[in-house]
Amino acid sequence: MYPFAILIGGPTASNKTELAFEIQSKFPSFIVNADSMQVYDKLKTLTNVPEKRNLRQHSCNLFEFINYPEKCNVGFCLDSVQNGLSTLKNKTLIFVGGTGMYVDSLLVNISPIAEIPQRIKSQVERIHE
Repeated sequence: MYPFAILIGGPTASNKTELAFEIQSKFPSFIVNADSMQVYDKLKTLTNVPEKRNLRQHSCNLFEFINYPEKCNVGFCLDSVQNGLSTLKNKTLIFVGGTGMYVDSLLVNISPIAEIPQRIKSQVERIHE
């Protein structure tokens, strides 16, 4: 499907994305966010997300695409990766992130989790109180 994929993981502010930019300058590739917090549009300072001009210049995807306070989870991000990258079959993918579960979900399938109805959530909250 793809020539190959590169996974870059590590703690916040360890220059993972800068490394991806450097790799991308050497051969055709596409950078994909695999960090659970850099998906949010209003958490720039907290998450050390790259500047928008760098994201545009370096063919990046799935950075700041969730309007906070909307919620995101690993299943949604995995679906977004699969849906958004189907046209990039000739480029190497560089996945960059510090969230182990998000990176792991790219390597192995995760089990789908059913949506819990609000009435059940409310019952559990009442019991807990």
